[in-house]
Amino acid sequence: ENRAHFDSTIRFNYKFVSTKDVTISGKGNRLELFSADERTIPSLVFPLQQGSSRNISFTFGNISEPYLCNANTVVHSVEYIAPKKQLNCKVSSFKGHLTTLNTIANKKPQQVLLNGKKIRNIIITKNSDSTIDITISFVAGKSTEEIVVKW
Repeated sequence: ENRAHFDSTIRFNYKFVSTKDVTISGKGNRLELFSADERTIPSLVFPLQQGSSRNISFTFGNISEPYLCNANTVVHSVEYIAPKKQLNCKVSSFKGHLTTLNTIANKKPQQVLLNGKKIRNIIITKNSDSTIDITISFVAGKSTEEIVVKW
């Protein structure tokens, strides 16, 4: 099992040309907190919406809320709305692209929506640490798609 344990700061230029100060800390292989300019982002994928952010921090440890692990599409935004217990993702691709998003949570979702319509093409896997992997797949039908995962 791969586990990270380090405290580090990295400086790099992202697609948006501005320099980013990135701090990575914690223990383990699960995201506890990702913040961009002090705004919490429930994702391991850096969303385009945060492109102008300069101070980025990743803390690994125990899951504090569901988050996006990876996606084979452009991720515009990711937001977890705690009172509604839902993860909202806006992504884009090209028509016909087989799009896959992976999320991690502490329990199974009750519903997954694509552009407001329930989708069933999801795979749920229980991990050895009791977390739940949720793999969502769909064929892109328009340039921007909204995925909502509800618990």
